[in-house]
Amino acid sequence: MRKILILASGALVFGLAGGYAWSTMTAPVPRPHAPIKPGFAPIPASPEERPAALDEEWTNRSADTPASCTGDVDGNGAACTPDPAR
Repeated sequence: MRKILILASGALVFGLAGGYAWSTMTAPVPRPHAPIKPGFAPIPASPEERPAALDEEWTNRSADTPASCTGDVDGNGAACTPDPAR
């Protein structure tokens, strides 16, 4: 029984090694790929190029600006309550 196990494990090891060697010897030659052309990444728009209307809209919507606060006496935003008209 011991001889059969040794023979089977040896056959398995040498069979795998032989199959790997055979596949590397008979593999086709890889073709070179086309080179990748360099390019430029898109540059995000500068703040001057962004639409000012959207910036003003978000500024008016924010809760800490004096334009949307009522009851703030000293202007620091601590006693700011949302304007009920908005």
